[in-house]
Amino acid sequence: MNIWELIKKNKNYLLSFENKNIEKKYLSKITEKLNKEKLVIISGFNWVWKISYISQLIQKSNYKNSFLYFNKELDLENNIKNKNDLLSLIDSFWKENNLKIIILENIYHIENIKSCISTLYQKWYKMIIIWNSIKVGNKPEIEILEPRKTYFQYFWYNKEEQKKDLDRKNIIKNKATAIIYKEIFDICSIKHFDLYNYSLIFLAKYNKLDSIRWLHKQIEKIISFSLNSFYEYIKYSLQAKILKQVFLYDFKKEKAIESKTKFYFSDIDFRNSLYNFELDENILKENFLFLELEKRWFNIFSWKNWSYDFCFFAKKKVSTWILEESLFIDFCNTTNKQEFKKQLNKLLKIPNPKNTISKKYLILDSLEKLSIKKTKYENLEILNFNELLKKIYFFQ
Repeated sequence: MNIWELIKKNKNYLLSFENKNIEKKYLSKITEKLNKEKLVIISGFNWVWKISYISQLIQKSNYKNSFLYFNKELDLENNIKNKNDLLSLIDSFWKENNLKIIILENIYHIENIKSCISTLYQKWYKMIIIWNSIKVGNKPEIEILEPRKTYFQYFWYNKEEQKKDLDRKNIIKNKATAIIYKEIFDICSIKHFDLYNYSLIFLAKYNKLDSIRWLHKQIEKIISFSLNSFYEYIKYSLQAKILKQVFLYDFKKEKAIESKTKFYFSDIDFRNSLYNFELDENILKENFLFLELEKRWFNIFSWKNWSYDFCFFAKKKVSTWILEESLFIDFCNTTNKQEFKKQLNKLLKIPNPKNTISKKYLILDSLEKLSIKKTKYENLEILNFNELLKKIYFFQ
């Protein structure tokens, strides 16, 4: 295949994507950043089809007849091996076309690719890079999150439906394994699949706020590997958008404390598959809620109040002034009324942060069992999980 056939193949591939599961807010954000910046990096978990957004952006913009798209995975004959090959491809196209924008995807196997990007950045045209594993200074990164689903679309099956769903589970497991190999072993060159895989399985099951050192000590009770390796595994998983990390929030200092952390997964099916689809439902609900808050641009933290660890403190700016919206959310899983009252009182005593619109939610799915009659207090509401989701779906 000659160079022009390769260019044509890439172009046809990009323009072949239909407008499915596209959220307009991401298209608007990419367009906005592209109008201000020469370089925009598009990242996201492997299943979110980042390329669909770029395809739609190109087809609906004035770049449609003046773009160059190159995806290394389409280069089956390995024509583009290094920096010079890619620069030569771009120069050849530029001489024959009115090139305004370059789009690069899956370029991690190209030798000296970061140097190549630096060289391209000096040119006058704009660039979009679709890749989780690259950081270019403080250039904007837009992470595409999975399109909104209902809680039931993720994992709400009864026992009979689960037995019939083996094909779906096998597909998810195979895709999860493929993601680990492609995003972690292929790009990051981790050698020990079993150790890395076990660390993910452990984090899928472990649902507490702790230091990474403490997490490593718990894993080492079962399987031995170094703390440095564990740090690297977490780093690569965050980089590949497999994991999400939240820190403990210090209300007195108004900042995150990074010595205490908790992990969530970008995809609930992926997390559940690591533990053979047998994770506790409360873990899955909490992860689902995290993703819903993230999709609504909240900054999310974990938090403590006396001896209680609470799930979420989430905040975001809601005006051009100082005003913020803050959410305090916690799950109450006890069936003991005294324990419930203790947790409720801890939550009620939390002072509202300054210059914020604060709301507090205590999620309790057994209102009847505990004979709870009063469900609304000042700035606090007791409700079940589905009722909270209905409220969150209306958040912008």
